[in-house]
Amino acid sequence: MKNEEILNALTSHEFDLETLTKKSETIKVIDDEIKEIAKNLEIAMKITRAEGISAPQIGIHKRIIAYRSLSDDIEILINPEIIDDKKGIQCEKEGCLSFPHMFGKVYRSKEIRVKGLNLNGEEVLVKAQKRIAAVLLHELDHLNGDLFLEKINGRIEDPYGQKRIYDAIKKKLEKDSER
Repeated sequence: MKNEEILNALTSHEFDLETLTKKSETIKVIDDEIKEIAKNLEIAMKITRAEGISAPQIGIHKRIIAYRSLSDDIEILINPEIIDDKKGIQCEKEGCLSFPHMFGKVYRSKEIRVKGLNLNGEEVLVKAQKRIAAVLLHELDHLNGDLFLEKINGRIEDPYGQKRIYDAIKKKLEKDSER
């Protein structure tokens, strides 16, 4: 994908609850398609200066995320899973590329360990604290179809009144699923 196509993919899935609430598939083989997805996630992070992004945010339901390390390098994790998240609690302000201009405080584990694969298919263990722990947990939520807006503790910062759009879409999807 070109930069413009990646941005279009990101913006076309803003508030796309049908896509964003779908659970992603486990990646069985790290082939050229998966490497291309990883490259597109890296480009999206560079363009947007995001701290993390998941494949569902560009409309791809595969278990792959990108995040910024402490050294500001962009790291890729394939099939990430939490293996330990019992090390304290933090409550920090979060935002999301899929819900621009909306922010709120979310409780997350302060320290986690995540296991996944790198692009060479090698197992990687990531020990993350504070900000990076929150970013990884946020992105793993995306892979499971969970959204940070549902986890906000207290008031949602919403200067453009976009929460009403989210609520309307959510209500419509709930009605449709009842039929």
